[in-house]
Amino acid sequence: PPVLAAALLLLAACNGAAIASPAPLFAAWAAATVASGAAVAANDTSLVMLVASSVKNSTRGLAFGLVELSWGLSGLLGIPLMGFLLDIDWKLPFATLLAAALATAGTMCAAEAWWGGLRRAAGRPLHQQGAGGGAAKEGAV
Repeated sequence: PPVLAAALLLLAACNGAAIASPAPLFAAWAAATVASGAAVAANDTSLVMLVASSVKNSTRGLAFGLVELSWGLSGLLGIPLMGFLLDIDWKLPFATLLAAALATAGTMCAAEAWWGGLRRAAGRPLHQQGAGGGAAKEGAV
């Protein structure tokens, strides 16, 4: 989750930089878009790794299906929403993404602190995610 939180904070910083730009300059938009792309790539990769390491083999397919569904729905609903917000003000989509990235990163950090505290109290190592095992324990290869 640290890489995931860092990627979300980078995404937030990119959107914040675009909001702070005084005019709709192509250079500011291009820089924010490139940096946001790097943040999204890190976010997607670390999210897949998090699901793979924290979900039991028997339900991992469902978990990956839900992740893929969320990506599809975010495009289906998010792109028209951003277009609507862009029609109001060019900075509004960036502000919306900034708020969403900060809220998600904050929620993830709070959940990690809470979940990590529970794991430490139970005496389980933090690297053992919620899978309760792994491929070797469940007999799969």
